[in-house]
Amino acid sequence: GNSGTDEIHYPSGLAETISIGATTENDNIASFSNYGPTIDCVAPGNDLISTAVDGKYNRVSGTSFSAPVVSAIAGLILSNNPNYDPERIRNILKTSSVDIIYTGWDIYSGAGRVSALNAVSIPDAGILKLIEPEPNSSTAENEVKIMATALHPDIKNILIEYGLGKDPNF
Repeated sequence: GNSGTDEIHYPSGLAETISIGATTENDNIASFSNYGPTIDCVAPGNDLISTAVDGKYNRVSGTSFSAPVVSAIAGLILSNNPNYDPERIRNILKTSSVDIIYTGWDIYSGAGRVSALNAVSIPDAGILKLIEPEPNSSTAENEVKIMATALHPDIKNILIEYGLGKDPNF
């Protein structure tokens, strides 16, 4: 979304959607870009050159211009691996992203800025899927059941971190 808030935006807030924020040419989060717990990663989306009517070009901004960058990278991944499912594509996009604000996931850039080179350089993408709790769910219980699957030939260990509230890292 382009509201510059942490309010969950739909359809990008749906679990089956790859949610993308926008960055500037300096790898800062664009002022209009939504952020929050549903952001998967970010892509350039500020002051981009696009086609216009009458064969001209103009400069545009918005997450609607970030999404095609991510779609193009997903297409590159699928061109080499046509049997990959959407969850595996999401995993590759996130694990191959470049940290631009904080190390690891954060509410502003998600997993970081997507990288086409990194994404197509992963030899065999693993699978990482959080089964429980559901994304964007909450509970008042004292105990939270966490169930996930992880598969990759290079996995040596897995660290699961959790926190309270909208912004558990800060």
